[in-house]
Amino acid sequence: MGINLGSVLEVRPKDPTKGYRVKLVEPLPVRFGAAEGILATAVHPYAGLLWMEFQVSPEAQEILDKHGLGDGSALIPGSYQEKLIRGKPVSMLGWDLHQNLDEWSKKIVEAYGFR
Repeated sequence: MGINLGSVLEVRPKDPTKGYRVKLVEPLPVRFGAAEGILATAVHPYAGLLWMEFQVSPEAQEILDKHGLGDGSALIPGSYQEKLIRGKPVSMLGWDLHQNLDEWSKKIVEAYGFR
């Protein structure tokens, strides 16, 4: 159902054994980690729209990748995540399925024998 790629990439250089590896299994799991929006009662809603527009720009994705590799969006061309999945089969967990995430996670944990 998808790893927290940014967290995994952050821990990897800290592994003293250098044995920590990541295996991306196809179809590559892709999910969205955060939702943002603008309050209907915002004092400056257009400033919020400009901020959101900037966040999906190549410049913003470059900043995100520089300060947290894997924190950019898999849906923005040129981001680290987009390059990682480009041309590969993906399994996308969209917002319409997020309400199932807790239940599915429990089932996966049980299937692996963890309790």
